[in-house]
Amino acid sequence: MEKTILLVDDDTLLLNLLTRILESNGYQVVNAPDAEAGLEILESTKPDLVICDYKLPISDGLEFALQLRQKQETKTTPFVLLTGMEFTQISNLEIVGHRIEIMMKPFTVEDLLSRVESYLKRM
Repeated sequence: MEKTILLVDDDTLLLNLLTRILESNGYQVVNAPDAEAGLEILESTKPDLVICDYKLPISDGLEFALQLRQKQETKTTPFVLLTGMEFTQISNLEIVGHRIEIMMKPFTVEDLLSRVESYLKRM
């Protein structure tokens, strides 16, 4: 069964690149340019994994992750927060207990695919 990944990022180039990489490796990908659009998609789609950029317009990626954790249907969905910021700049207290993984930018295609596979195996 094909796994579905929700990608949320306002950087169209990165969104398209990640989509092509993931789709060419057998994943179904659904895109959203911001957290609000991501929430709308979640009303009709239950992804197996969410990959979201930290810096988004309106609501940041961490706020989006915490909103997902409050919903019964996405409470346990693996969530990867992409960021170019130092980990220490993101409050550890907000991440602990919410099953939010941090993936630092830049990253290689191999690292992305390896981590996606790892996150999906934990389900």
